Amino acid sequence: MRVALAAYDQKLARDEHLAPLIRHRLNARRQEIVDFLAATAGMSDQPDHEAS
Repeated sequence: MRVALAAYDQKLARDEHLAPLIRHRLNARRQEIVDFLAATAGMSDQPDHEAS
């Protein structure tokens, strides 16, 4: 997901002449990835539940 985020960042920075709708969709998809990464960032920090 981080690779995809970097690709969106590069595409948005590189292509200044994108149509407004395309730029909007790229920004929206980029934000979905950012939100996903933020939501899942703490998941690996939580201990596993062991069955007793």
